[in-house]
Amino acid sequence: MVGAAVVGVAQIDTCRYALTLELRTVLPSGTAANLAESGQTVVAYPDYATDAQGGISMENERNRRLYELRTRKVGDAVIGTITLRGDGRWYLVDTQIP
Repeated sequence: MVGAAVVGVAQIDTCRYALTLELRTVLPSGTAANLAESGQTVVAYPDYATDAQGGISMENERNRRLYELRTRKVGDAVIGTITLRGDGRWYLVDTQIP
């Protein structure tokens, strides 16, 4: 779980975007080591839940929360969960929109 400030938003397509975040608060998640650190800047992509055909359903509540982040402006606050995947990218798993 992180608290962050938006540094930038880059639209990739109608649903996908890259959100540049300056991490302000990083809370530990269970027994896993924290790879994120307060003060770090990361680029995170939405981790939408997809259906069997790879489509993104906006009927999924988590998908709607992630989709809404694409309209954030520089300086806006974001609270959510991020994860670093094997492809070397950070992903927003979920968010609590303040």
